[in-house]
Amino acid sequence: MPGNSEQYPDKPATRKIERPTNGEIRVYTDQLLYDKTAKRYRYLVHQRAIPAKILRQFRIGWDPKRLAYTIPLLDEAEQLECVKWIKPAWNSDDGKKHVWVCNTHEIRWPMLFPTYELRGHDPIIVCEGEWDTLSVISLGLFAVTATGGAGQWDQAWSYLFKYKDVYILPDADEPGKDHEGTVARALWDTASSVRTISWEDLL
Repeated sequence: MPGNSEQYPDKPATRKIERPTNGEIRVYTDQLLYDKTAKRYRYLVHQRAIPAKILRQFRIGWDPKRLAYTIPLLDEAEQLECVKWIKPAWNSDDGKKHVWVCNTHEIRWPMLFPTYELRGHDPIIVCEGEWDTLSVISLGLFAVTATGGAGQWDQAWSYLFKYKDVYILPDADEPGKDHEGTVARALWDTASSVRTISWEDLL
């Protein structure tokens, strides 16, 4: 995988945390959605434009113990593989965002979110991060992202995009430009077309 943790701060670290059960994930989702005045809710729904129904559909939650969002990550069989935590900068003692996953078993990294099942979806928008991906999905479009942050992409995914029209939606910064290039190079010989777009093209 290209890059390093300093260049790509969204790349998750691993912690010795037991993987949550499906029941615990449901509780996390309830924790996120029950209080519509809480900053954790307002940030995703109002600032990131992700409707509550999309958050519930993809089981996005809030871990009150770790003060972090939870994102369930599924494998190719649509089974829970691991959970990603995102502790926002506004909730951290050092003012920085922290990202980590549980490492109770060997995890293939990065992973594709929200699904590996791309059949029947064309075009596909490749985003840079889970929040942008869910925002695009809320517009009625199909989107995926690599869960490792900017610059992280698994070349083995190329076959999933065969003969599809792919639009890359990167962040407007240097890591975003690098991520755009990484994805484009990986899919250039497989997809029917690969183009870069911006949010202005979608809204």
